Amino acid sequence: MITWMRKFRERRKMKWPLKLITGFSILGFMVYNHRRCCYEYYNREWCIKLATVEDAEKAFHQFLDGIAVELRHIILEQLITRLTEIKTWFTIQRLYKFIGSSILIVYEGDSEQIKSATNTSDSHERYLKQTDTVADLNIIQRPALKKGCQQELCSNSTLVETRIIDTAHVFASSDVDSNYMFGLENVISIVEKMQKNLYK
Repeated sequence: MITWMRKFRERRKMKWPLKLITGFSILGFMVYNHRRCCYEYYNREWCIKLATVEDAEKAFHQFLDGIAVELRHIILEQLITRLTEIKTWFTIQRLYKFIGSSILIVYEGDSEQIKSATNTSDSHERYLKQTDTVADLNIIQRPALKKGCQQELCSNSTLVETRIIDTAHVFASSDVDSNYMFGLENVISIVEKMQKNLYK
């Protein structure tokens, strides 16, 4: 098993150069372009070219480019909270080691969808389940909120969801999953840097 895991990591590092530096790779995402009224897709071929921390930061900026400037601090704050919750779990748990898993990030910006989703907790759950079936991408973005709905919806709504996916290679372990933690902490660091830059 150890030999197989080592070979698996080596293949992943050769294919995804960003992972060598940051401990994570971006496999793909889509962003809604409000000027063209359509989604823009960034596939695996585009993401493989990401090789530095600066490249990763640019990719996250590209991911958030479709959201209104006045909403970005809300999205970033909730994203940091969700990622920190995952980090807290990995800090505590001593049961599993995750190899090659992903974190799916979804943020909602469609005011009509949020209005219908926040009417009841049941409808909110149904909406989340629908959103999770959009595609097996690592990062998914939805259209932005209209300005008139920000005050009403953002204070009580969850605009960001994160889910651990691609868990086919999970092994029993009594140690801290330092490999997973390294990549996750670097993701959080990039998002926190983006949040700080909003106030400069």
